[in-house]
Amino acid sequence: MTVAQTACARITPAPQRGVVLGALAFVYALAGVLSPLTVGRVVDTAASVDAGYRAAFLLTAALLAVTGLLAVWRLRPERDGRRPAGGAPSLSDT
Repeated sequence: MTVAQTACARITPAPQRGVVLGALAFVYALAGVLSPLTVGRVVDTAASVDAGYRAAFLLTAALLAVTGLLAVWRLRPERDGRRPAGGAPSLSDT
């Protein structure tokens, strides 16, 4: 979480920094609420407890892989750091 906060603070314009860091904290807090509910549902609907936990861990691995690939594909700190405050990216930034 500390690395995510540092990265978000570094690439976000100063006027929007509070909103971005608040949204990041919200996402982390929401994960703590949704994760037990989701894993509990997966385990309860599986044929056995072992199969349920296996499916839950595979779901977690798939979500991490997909979001990791999206981050690698979409995040460009150099480009985002040059973006003017509140402005949309220009054609030269993409």
